[in-house]
Amino acid sequence: TAQCVNKDSIFITVDTKPELTITGNRDLCYGESTQLLCQGADSYEWIPNIYIDDYRSSSPVITPEKPIDYIVRAIKGACTTEKNPEASAPIPVQNA
Repeated sequence: TAQCVNKDSIFITVDTKPELTITGNRDLCYGESTQLLCQGADSYEWIPNIYIDDYRSSSPVITPEKPIDYIVRAIKGACTTEKNPEASAPIPVQNA
């Protein structure tokens, strides 16, 4: 007896979660700006997207008007991760 055999294969790529490095000044006075820098992924999204010049940039400039916590969502390959850079700012300056 003749036997028919079909075979197929699939290649699976296993990506690793991005390991993020985030830098930037975390202590600001009202009206000041700072540049945040996130490295380790292919694309980025900063949340919330307020007081920020480009929320999809790896190096946005923020000019917050009140204390705020940002979270960066980063994608590398098929993996997504989120990290809080602890960029809370600003600290209002009182006039003397």
